[in-house]
Amino acid sequence: YSGRTYTPSGFSVLCVHSEIFERPHETRLIRHPRYPYGCTHFLHPSPLFRAEVSIKIPGVPFTLSVLQRQTFKDRGDDTGFACWRASTVLASYLVVHRNTFAMNISAIELGCGVGAIVSSVAAWLGFEVDATDGSEQVLIDAQNSIDVAAQASGYTVKCIFKFEWNKEQADHLVKSRGGKKYQLILGSEIVYSLRSQSASLAHANFSQLVATLDALLADDGQILLAWNPRSQLESIFYDILFFL
Repeated sequence: YSGRTYTPSGFSVLCVHSEIFERPHETRLIRHPRYPYGCTHFLHPSPLFRAEVSIKIPGVPFTLSVLQRQTFKDRGDDTGFACWRASTVLASYLVVHRNTFAMNISAIELGCGVGAIVSSVAAWLGFEVDATDGSEQVLIDAQNSIDVAAQASGYTVKCIFKFEWNKEQADHLVKSRGGKKYQLILGSEIVYSLRSQSASLAHANFSQLVATLDALLADDGQILLAWNPRSQLESIFYDILFFL
């Protein structure tokens, strides 16, 4: 999604490796029949979770180390405590297309999760990137992942902070940046809706996300999202985004 225009990426990743996979990461680009706007996304097998994983992104000269958690008590949404495959896909996309981005481009990752993989790789590529998540506990683990990546690469994210998706917080963030919006918004597995979720709840959540994206994105900015489709409800996100 760039300059308020939908653009399919045509991108695929064939060889992202990590300790949690016994075979290379095979990602196939597919087109969803419910998305009428030419949008494309990735479909891939789900990873097996381990407490600690090491991930190697093709073209990145260091290994990313991530601590995962599987059981949580009284912590609300626990999705951010695992390293989802879409983050490796998006990080790989940035590496492959690095020459299409301006140096020092301002970027923000929404829902960085415990790995902050996309933010760490973006920082290594020279982006001025902020890593954000809605969970304070996730951010503690994400900071550890960022520190490990920074020691290995010599580069680190510009800032890491808690950020929840709504227009009020987005407007406040832009104001704190002197009115400067982001040139690039990154997100992996943030378009997420289970089949059991009601359409009204999905619409409310996606409306908040779209309002956030709209408030943060510069007029000539670009949004890059990667995710594993789980239900037809996710098409609601594109319906809302299309009518901005």
